[in-house]
Amino acid sequence: MSDFWDEIVKRFGSKDDIVNIPGAPSITNRYIDYLQKKSLVTQLSQFKGKAALDIGTGIGRWIPFLSKAAEMVAGVDISREMIRIAKRKVRHLNVDFVVATAYALPFRSNSFDLSFSCTCIQHITDETKHQKSLIEISRVTRNKIFMLELMSKSRKIKLTHYPTIILPISEYVTFFRRLGVKTISDFGVDFLPLVKLLENFRNFLFNRFSTNVPSYGGTLKQRLLRNSYQILSVFALFFSLPFNKMIKCPSSNITRHVLLVVEKT
Repeated sequence: MSDFWDEIVKRFGSKDDIVNIPGAPSITNRYIDYLQKKSLVTQLSQFKGKAALDIGTGIGRWIPFLSKAAEMVAGVDISREMIRIAKRKVRHLNVDFVVATAYALPFRSNSFDLSFSCTCIQHITDETKHQKSLIEISRVTRNKIFMLELMSKSRKIKLTHYPTIILPISEYVTFFRRLGVKTISDFGVDFLPLVKLLENFRNFLFNRFSTNVPSYGGTLKQRLLRNSYQILSVFALFFSLPFNKMIKCPSSNITRHVLLVVEKT
């Protein structure tokens, strides 16, 4: 997994938006980045604490926001290359970076007032490690957990073009409940119905015909399929924009990404 993300950075650069959909058109990634920040900054602005943890920090795109919400921030990521870039880009005195996995966090229990994960846990496709990650996040957190991931209404989906598992919202909620959290709130992030429909159709075809189209490289056929899909995705995004503007606070059941706010105390 670390090799995959190291290679993503080497191929696509270190811009903040490249980690959303590796290899996707810049306009798509930038708009998704905008919607995520629009949803999360509102939530983060209401939080103040001593210590915050950024799980899957990547190249540190959320560190500036977290460093305003907490006195000290730790960013962890499995990719040494991403951590190297994050250290170069972020020079806040109250920030430290560590190479580590979400399912083996090198911190004591209840070390952080806030733990934060944005599109990190969804890339842990081994379900045992996926659940272990949720346990670890809960273990090291004493107050709130903010987790923004791709989630579905009812079906489990494994993507084939890059490592991602999409679980139902109810599975996340049920698992956190078992860990004894106090309350869980969910918020829809990006209501882009045509993008979601196109992605669902792509996933169906890839699974139905056992097709693998990587995020970069591949055979001529794979590159043609990827480029054709990316062109369609831009049109799907463009025609989804009016829907997103009409519905200011969409239900989490109709958005691609869902933000869970978990309170332990």
